[in-house]
Amino acid sequence: MTVFETKCPKCGKLITIDFIVDDEGDFYCSNCNITFE
Repeated sequence: MTVFETKCPKCGKLITIDFIVDDEGDFYCSNCNITFE
């Protein structure tokens, strides 16, 4: 399992991403309520 952090491109919130099954690199910002691909 790979875990890394990225920032939401909309609000700049730090988001922790972990890849378990989905390896496509999508992440979800709970602050913006948006999933980025």
